[in-house]
Amino acid sequence: WSSDVCSSDLWDIAYDNYVRSAEIYRFKGRNNDAVSCYNKAIKVKSKDVNAYLGRGDIYLDAGEYRAAFADFDKVVKIEKRNFTGYYGLGEASFKLLRFSKAIKYFKDARSLDPNSPLVHQYLTLSYMFEHDRKNTKKSFEKFNEYASENEKNKFKKNRQYSAVIKYID
Repeated sequence: WSSDVCSSDLWDIAYDNYVRSAEIYRFKGRNNDAVSCYNKAIKVKSKDVNAYLGRGDIYLDAGEYRAAFADFDKVVKIEKRNFTGYYGLGEASFKLLRFSKAIKYFKDARSLDPNSPLVHQYLTLSYMFEHDRKNTKKSFEKFNEYASENEKNKFKKNRQYSAVIKYID
């Protein structure tokens, strides 16, 4: 047995255990403990995206949009074609009121999954806030094409939905 192989295997096991622990903590609502585990996972394997994705989601949920943006940016630097990374960048940009950047990242996400209703929903809202009526309408039509009834109903309950309808009419 080579010590390199054993060492590598042990690092993989440690990483997996940290990520698994973080996910359990998230499920239990213990986000600080989850972030701590994600941080340890990143120290073990800084080129694996799972810990960055998990930590980025926690930061989004906590309203720490700049930190979330940094994690999702790291993801797309590691994996150029990571849908969740681009979607996270778009969502963080949207929450930071950087709508033109949000559009760019949501378009990148759309190129990887053109049928994602949530991407089209965010594009609709981002275009509306950028005062682009034509693309607002196109994105809203795509959202309605790909969204389930449940997703459509959820969007209708969003206070921004009525603003979209008024804007495109």
